[in-house]
Amino acid sequence: RATAFDPDGGNLNCQWTSNQSGDPFPISDCERANVTFNSPGTRTLTLKATDSTGQSANASVSFEVLPPPNILVSISNPLDGGTVGPDEVVSLNASASGGQEPYNFSWTFSFATDPAGNGGTQYDIGNGNNLNWAPSNSITFGGCEVNGFGRLTVNVQDANGFSSSRSIILLITRIC
Repeated sequence: RATAFDPDGGNLNCQWTSNQSGDPFPISDCERANVTFNSPGTRTLTLKATDSTGQSANASVSFEVLPPPNILVSISNPLDGGTVGPDEVVSLNASASGGQEPYNFSWTFSFATDPAGNGGTQYDIGNGNNLNWAPSNSITFGGCEVNGFGRLTVNVQDANGFSSSRSIILLITRIC
């Protein structure tokens, strides 16, 4: 925000600039500039006001843009390393803190993976921090017996568009 006026009462043309080349400037507004900075660091913003006769003046302000806050994501259910039957309905519960509420939660499941959760085909489950889901809602299991690892992931995006995720490993098993 700034206040700019011409002592002679004329109209002004204004331009905001930044000392960082990657910032979204210049902006032509004499009083307000709404800006989202895409990287942290020290900034110096300058507002230059020019009247109709070509006379100009400027003012600058320096400040620090902080990195976005970490979004901490946790899965409270199911437990990491748990065993689930392919047709068993499981309550998926996740929470987030940090960043800026509200949060958007989206769940995926990758199957079949190695025991560490690597590989597999990714399946979308749904959105929300509390869902009911059975592996067979996402995957068609061939045959009666099932025994494989999968990676359950919840991705969280905050109101500012920053995101984080948390994954756990599940053993999907059924013995016929």
